[in-house]
Amino acid sequence: MDSLVGFRFKPTNEEIISLLKKKRLDPDFSVHTIKEIDFYSFDPWDLPRHSEIQCEEKVWYFYCERYYKSAKSKQAHRRTKSGYWKVTGKGSDIKRKNSTEVIGTKKILPFCPRRSASKKAKTEWVMHEISVGDDPLYKV
Repeated sequence: MDSLVGFRFKPTNEEIISLLKKKRLDPDFSVHTIKEIDFYSFDPWDLPRHSEIQCEEKVWYFYCERYYKSAKSKQAHRRTKSGYWKVTGKGSDIKRKNSTEVIGTKKILPFCPRRSASKKAKTEWVMHEISVGDDPLYKV
């Protein structure tokens, strides 16, 4: 998609939560700036070409359904062909502006190559996973 001159897409966490809630209620809901993809079927360096917005900032937004390691598991499956997105901590609460109401969660996940000399090896690729509630259907 060719963006309009001067167009910027920089939603707040609260705005992203609002879009995610709309997506949960209506799976056909779409925003031209956020594409729905099978996120984990791509390595991070392949993701930019799937973004609806191409810009100098290295930030892309995607809707992605969450997959779990098994039907009974609550542990998310975050592997790609070349590595995995590592959860670092339990995440932080996203609160409604001027309120203490928690409306979502944000986790930061660096990408780790599967075959590396160091088990702590990370790349410069980082995902900010934003989800609605404890059991999200969609995340961005």
